[in-house]
Amino acid sequence: IHSLFVIAPPATVEFGDGSTVKEKEKVGKLIAVIVASFINAMDALKLNLLEVDQIQPLILEVVSALNRMELTNYSSTLKMKEWLSRLNSMRAVDRMSDDDVRQLSHDLEKGFAEFHAKLEDI
Repeated sequence: IHSLFVIAPPATVEFGDGSTVKEKEKVGKLIAVIVASFINAMDALKLNLLEVDQIQPLILEVVSALNRMELTNYSSTLKMKEWLSRLNSMRAVDRMSDDDVRQLSHDLEKGFAEFHAKLEDI
């Protein structure tokens, strides 16, 4: 039996983990969407796009992308959902305060860094 294992490695070694090329492509595209979503939201704040109707769609895209990756209990997803809820309760013409902008920027940077670190597990 020992010699059979040496001669014929397990199928998982020879044929991979069973993921199809399409599944891997889908994950790759989703990772790109998440990265772009974080960067777009961070850039909007740096460009002083601070009205609710300017930043809310970008935070919605971050949350939607993280949900598609099934990262619903991920701490950054939960934080972005809190921001989305807060922005949804405001009027479109409302402008975020300096404190809110700073905190949202921090939360986006932290979420992006955590997501980048999580890529090691994917």
